[in-house]
Amino acid sequence: MKKLLIVLLLITGSFGLFACDDSTDTSLFDFRFTKTPGDTMFDFDGNYTPPELVIDGRDDDEQWQLASPAIVYGHDNRVTVRFYRGETALFVFWDVQDENLLTRGFNDGDDVNRGDSVELYIDVRNDGTSRPNEDDVQINIGVHGYTRILRGMGGSWGSWNGLLDYAIHIDGVINDPDVSDNGYTVELMIPYAQLGMERDDDIGIALGHVNKVDIGNTPGVDYEWYGWVHQGTFVDPQNPSTYVVFRGNAFYARDDVPKDPIAVTGTVTNQDGEPVVEALVSLVEAGRQTTTDATGLYHFAEVDPNESVTLRVEKTDHITYETVLQRQVLRAATEVFTRNVQLIDTTISAQSTFVGTIENVLEGKLEGVRIEIAGQETFTDANGQFSLTAYLGTELTVMVSKSEYHTVSYPIDLGIIIVAGTTDLGTLSLPNVPSQLFYFGGQRGITGFDTIVYRELEGFRFIFEADRTFPLSAHIELFVDVGASFAGRDQTNYRLDFRANGTINIIHFGGGTNTDVQASGITLDVSHAAEGAWVSAFVPYDFLGVEP
Repeated sequence: MKKLLIVLLLITGSFGLFACDDSTDTSLFDFRFTKTPGDTMFDFDGNYTPPELVIDGRDDDEQWQLASPAIVYGHDNRVTVRFYRGETALFVFWDVQDENLLTRGFNDGDDVNRGDSVELYIDVRNDGTSRPNEDDVQINIGVHGYTRILRGMGGSWGSWNGLLDYAIHIDGVINDPDVSDNGYTVELMIPYAQLGMERDDDIGIALGHVNKVDIGNTPGVDYEWYGWVHQGTFVDPQNPSTYVVFRGNAFYARDDVPKDPIAVTGTVTNQDGEPVVEALVSLVEAGRQTTTDATGLYHFAEVDPNESVTLRVEKTDHITYETVLQRQVLRAATEVFTRNVQLIDTTISAQSTFVGTIENVLEGKLEGVRIEIAGQETFTDANGQFSLTAYLGTELTVMVSKSEYHTVSYPIDLGIIIVAGTTDLGTLSLPNVPSQLFYFGGQRGITGFDTIVYRELEGFRFIFEADRTFPLSAHIELFVDVGASFAGRDQTNYRLDFRANGTINIIHFGGGTNTDVQASGITLDVSHAAEGAWVSAFVPYDFLGVEP
């Protein structure tokens, strides 16, 4: 491997370059020479990109005032890193606090990440593959100036001959236990041409930090590896699909990268299929309103798909229609999101006969369950079935209740109603009363939640209720030990992140691959209000591989 390395001597320190930890043992060689500031020995077209900043391990160039927000991570959150997009290169600056600077020898390769060092991983195409591929880069830089740099290759890491420039400033003495050190800083320049990217491209990034505490070579004893947790989610360097997206000068979880505005449109008709003219249509939280035209069409341009919004349709002598357009649905739309609406006209004789079946996951079909719709009520028969005719002039919700069971209500989708006919609501679940209500959170500024869990027909239902704001950047972590194995974090263990913005993240421990949210069948409904928040999560039995 041939690349440019800058080695500067400052006080008792040296400067170098390197990459991150993984399970393979890779031997690398760096061509090394002494370079002094202003030396242009290797500065010629095709070999070296002259730096826009003075690469000296210090952040006193004025460009650093325009850097990204600082990321804090590593051992005891004692590492700070910032990024700066130059005209021809990406610059990275680490500031590491460390009272005992230690290395594993003075050589490049795997020993670098067994001593005090920092790590950067880049998913250049930001394609979020599950394993490293050819557009993924790993750079480990040791406090002593030696390096380990790699590139993805068929799902693992291989050598890379990219040309980089970097410098380290040391405040202390390496490998001297009699000296109390303060730490070190690393300044790195990666030319865009070496990465195969443009200045404004989105890239995925992950970070690492190794803190060596003793002279031995036992991981977890003599040195520890620390990663980066972004908004409560671990960013796994070995899994680029978890990398954080660096767009412009900001960092986003992959599901939170801002999408461009879209149009929201649709047609409003009554139960006879006739267009409803001059109905008032609102996007409530966005403060936008319009009216339907002669064909019942409404249209909103330039709608932000990155936030959920309430769609409300109303007109005199009609039942108001209201639904939440969830951000994940809006973000999935390509330029236009269409939602057609049936607005019930109360001047037309509007009624429907609702039928369905009530079941309990443990007891099967239930007799004597009270069913209430629009002020009308009935009870299920011996087969758990019901039939109830109701006028469509009030809020359409089916309330299901019985003594010693957990009362539930199900909204009725106006789109499925057969006016003057039979509307089949299918099989509805009536769960047992939860055995215990518990509370978690509520400390150190974290939102507290009252929580209940019960079994539905196809999975577990988790309800979380808070009496104060649930910030959009926050999330609930649910840990599941399948089969109550009480083993370590193996493939029987999951962490499910239910985010306040309505998205879901799955972590399958033990190297498990059951992490596809769409295939999982897990659903999440989050409602925010000034006085608190309500979160409902459904986890299918099939996803966990368990029986009801």
